Amino acid sequence: MRMSDADWELVWIKAIHFTSCLSNTPWGRYQGVYLNQSQSLSANGALRAAGLLSKFISTPIWGACADRWEPSLVLLASVALVTCLFDLYRWPSVIGAFWPLLVLKAVRSGCNGVGTLIDVVTIRVIEGKDSAGYGSQRLWTALAWGVGSMGVGHCIDLYGFEAMFGLTYFLSFLVVLLIVFRPRAVRKEAEVLPLIAGGAEGLAPRKARQSITELLTAYRDMTAKKPELRKFLLLLVLYGTVNALVDNVLFLQMEREYHAQRGFMGTLTLVGTLTEVPIFYFSKTLLRRYGHATLIFVSHAAMAIRLALLGLVVTKENHTQVLMVIQSSHGLCFALFWVSVVDFASITTPVPLRATGQGVVSTSYYIVGAGLGSVGWNVVYDYLGSSVTYHLGVVVVGLSMALLQYTMGSRPHPLSGAGDHGDGDGDDVCDTLIMRRRGVSDGDSAAK
Repeated sequence: MRMSDADWELVWIKAIHFTSCLSNTPWGRYQGVYLNQSQSLSANGALRAAGLLSKFISTPIWGACADRWEPSLVLLASVALVTCLFDLYRWPSVIGAFWPLLVLKAVRSGCNGVGTLIDVVTIRVIEGKDSAGYGSQRLWTALAWGVGSMGVGHCIDLYGFEAMFGLTYFLSFLVVLLIVFRPRAVRKEAEVLPLIAGGAEGLAPRKARQSITELLTAYRDMTAKKPELRKFLLLLVLYGTVNALVDNVLFLQMEREYHAQRGFMGTLTLVGTLTEVPIFYFSKTLLRRYGHATLIFVSHAAMAIRLALLGLVVTKENHTQVLMVIQSSHGLCFALFWVSVVDFASITTPVPLRATGQGVVSTSYYIVGAGLGSVGWNVVYDYLGSSVTYHLGVVVVGLSMALLQYTMGSRPHPLSGAGDHGDGDGDDVCDTLIMRRRGVSDGDSAAK
């Protein structure tokens, strides 16, 4: 049976998710180990800060580029840049000196808009396909990260860090080939999208494309006019901060207090990653049935329980068994939250600004939230210990839940505007949350 063009597009975007994540896994998972060979812990902290600052500036710009040009070509440019710059990490004159390494870290991080751009391309590909959801494409990233983390570790043990570079080059080349030979419909995507005239409020097409500055200014103006959107972005920062607590302190604690083997850490990562798969796969059904806000609440509740258990139950004697059980909540904590906010941002942002909006979402969660969390929680852990750190994390989760409740309860009247991946005028982010939590579909709302 011959596959339709739409089916090929979905196969293609799944392949992009899988190979792109695999190409990022060697450096993403093992850069700390590699850099620790030549740099101190404080120097590595400065390198991370430089990378986060660069991403903070560049990620919204990559999103705006995807609104202005064909997103897959912008993705190709980002993949090519980060792959070419990656080779500089092998140069003794760079890796052995702090300032050249700092400059390289900042420049390469700024060039790396791959994750955000893949999300943008995914949203464009699934638009209009009722049977396809964002999560069922994103799950291939989760699978690649889990399998790749273990596989790359074994390759490094066998062949040294040259394996990290070789695998990155090979897999990045596969990503480039996939983008070059992308489906025809993906190539035309940028041509059919409407363009803005007169900022975010005016959606009439115009002949000339908006500049990147105009797109960023339009999104800034929209954010300034909509307090609900500002609350939503703050929610992303708060929850990103909490998620960084698990990513950073837990593995640091396992090494310092439990003296856990790296093999166990890799297995724990794989277990957590595999719990994302069913949630990503059924995300479209879950969103339709329960709505964005309910799923976000569930992820908050799961995170609060997870942190409380980490602070109260885990000990050096039982950590190998108990952590496996606690880690099984990772899918609820991360995957459920992420599919909800990505889909929500997509349907509440004007079509010409969707890629810019996705860049801002990624910046708020992965860069501002994770950056503040990785620095702040490590300091708290050093001074107050793991138990107090996890309990403070529960408090931050509570603040984030209160913010969500406040956003939902501030304007309790029916939704007017954006439907499921419709044109989305960007109005009433709060109202959309209310309707989604009540489980009322946009079609039902219109019928009423």
